[in-house]
Amino acid sequence: MAAVRWVRSARVSSPVIVGLLTVLAAVARFTRLGHQSYWYDEAHTVWLVHFSFTRMFSLLPSTETSPPLYFILAWIWAHLFGYGEADLRSLSVVAGVATVQVAYLAAREFSSHRAGLIAAGLTASSPLLVWYSQEARSYSLMVLLSAVALLAFAHLRERPTRGWTVAWSVAASLAMLTHYYAALAILPQGAWLFVRHRPVRMVRYGVEAVIACCLLLVVLLVRQLIFLGPGTNWINQIPLWHRVGEVPQTFALGPEAPLGGWLMVAFGILCLVAVGLLVKRADGVERGRASALAGLTLTGAAMVGGLIVIGFDQLDSRNMMALWLPLVLVLAAGFGARRAGWIGVTGAAACCAIGVGCIVAVGLNPRLERPNWRGLAAALGHQPGRAIFALDTCNLLPLSVYLPSLRPMPAHGATVRQVAVLVARQSSDWYVRCPSSAAPPRVPSRLGGLQQVGPASLVDGFAVLRFQSPRPLKVTPRFLADTGLHGVSMVQ
Repeated sequence: MAAVRWVRSARVSSPVIVGLLTVLAAVARFTRLGHQSYWYDEAHTVWLVHFSFTRMFSLLPSTETSPPLYFILAWIWAHLFGYGEADLRSLSVVAGVATVQVAYLAAREFSSHRAGLIAAGLTASSPLLVWYSQEARSYSLMVLLSAVALLAFAHLRERPTRGWTVAWSVAASLAMLTHYYAALAILPQGAWLFVRHRPVRMVRYGVEAVIACCLLLVVLLVRQLIFLGPGTNWINQIPLWHRVGEVPQTFALGPEAPLGGWLMVAFGILCLVAVGLLVKRADGVERGRASALAGLTLTGAAMVGGLIVIGFDQLDSRNMMALWLPLVLVLAAGFGARRAGWIGVTGAAACCAIGVGCIVAVGLNPRLERPNWRGLAAALGHQPGRAIFALDTCNLLPLSVYLPSLRPMPAHGATVRQVAVLVARQSSDWYVRCPSSAAPPRVPSRLGGLQQVGPASLVDGFAVLRFQSPRPLKVTPRFLADTGLHGVSMVQ
């Protein structure tokens, strides 16, 4: 009963509790921020922000499939704070920490102070949000801006005002300028506002402004797709059923979760408890508002299904993240219902405990982290006149961040004395372009005039084979292909 009394007094103590949760969120996101190496997508961010602003902006349509806002902010951030892992990722951390406060305010507006505290706790302890708060990409910023739009939408549902209309229109437009899949959250809100408050001129203008922003982005997206051309969508090469099943586990436990099956069962039961509390112990107003949130989420999910039907399959957990907060607010409404009692408090605490456990487990297990390109670069060292070849089309861009002397091998080849052949030896979702192998690769002991030197060495999940030539030797991409090896190559 003590827990119930504490919940009932939450209205008085909520600023203190939200403050503590924000501090805990900051600790979780800043801890070991620079420990993991950049992975492929982050390496591309690093590559872009090293250019001048105008050069970077001109490269975006031909090298990225995302809108420009995050890269503009990242360019400014890097020039202010630096290009290191902790420096550049801290932009995402700031967005991730701010999301805790916005989640509280949105849940409080939709449901109650208690639901707001629960939503803030679930946001602070989310393994998914912690992971992407420690990544130099646009996902954390997209979640924050989508959350601000959801907060403004919560205020506009019943009483449209000029201030909240402007807030929604600006936040929604900025979210769209950060990531195209923010549309999963923004467009259902815009459609609802347009239908419900169409006679209100300021709301109509706000929705139309967001539509205009979306139309401009369509032009940019078409240009990006033309530049990249067919065959560049690696996402739809993964079976659809696998990606659909991955979304709930990633939302609940993060991209890399130990004991994923067992924990997912436990988390699923807790979600059913929250839904049961909504049905049995929430009043009509609470159920109505939670139903509105669920409707927004289902509409966004249906949009993804429609895109797949017309042949645009980009279903991926990261692309669905704009729907994470509306789902969490539904759970918070159930756990925080007025008559949820100790069951709601216990269920919410258990969800937070699972999240914290996953965060700690990832931090303690290197096999659940991003590939250690930095450690591999240190082991390889700088050696002019060496080609580095990665099997199975592994992209070496992350390695070039830590070995700046690496350059793509010219079509006419390069004169080298050594070739290092790399292969990934541990499975990782974040090493998408480099399929793993449980054993060192079967590579011929000789590559033309190159003789293997020593056995394969193991470096943090990579196997490295070295081949040496007694004299300088011209090596070309065709030369390597003729040996039966398939992949990409760079040269120092």
